[in-house]
Amino acid sequence: MIRPKLGHQLEKKVGNTILAINQSFYITDISHPLVKANYPGFTYLYSALQHITTKGFETWAQLSWEGLEMYLGYTRTDAKKKYQPLTPNLELSARDKFASVISYEFSSRFRACMEAAYTGRQYVNDGTTRPGFPILAAMVRYDIGRFSFVLNGENLFDYRQNKREQIVMAPFTNPTFKQLWAPIDGRVLNLSLKLSL
Repeated sequence: MIRPKLGHQLEKKVGNTILAINQSFYITDISHPLVKANYPGFTYLYSALQHITTKGFETWAQLSWEGLEMYLGYTRTDAKKKYQPLTPNLELSARDKFASVISYEFSSRFRACMEAAYTGRQYVNDGTTRPGFPILAAMVRYDIGRFSFVLNGENLFDYRQNKREQIVMAPFTNPTFKQLWAPIDGRVLNLSLKLSL
């Protein structure tokens, strides 16, 4: 019998400092997955006889001290389609993923956070690979009485799939589209105001 997920977490507190470390391993097996098949003029779905198997591990550490919080994580995934021996790698399932977050509460009214992530190379539906890419986001929040102002920015490196390759294919009267594996929106900035009643 396979246990689908097992792991261990260690947490240590010394004064105002908390350190947590987690290590998990996982195996997922999907029997009779629903698979899409394209033929000229129509698309249909069928239940594959072979499995999709995913195995890997996740490691992360988190540190909290005073108003500072830091997180660093790594996930390794090996996902295989047993029903397609010529192109067995599961699409859009990056083998390597990194994530990190750092946030600081400067005062009871002002805090900031930055998040960085890296998605490793991925396979797409034609069996070829696409490169890994970074994502950076940041947020600042300031509270005045019952009002909170939040400035948020996402995809600050402006990494876009449509900068690397054409995603809408001719003929444009009846276009086809490439599989999406990365963001297609550029930098996103927004400012919000929250009123606490």
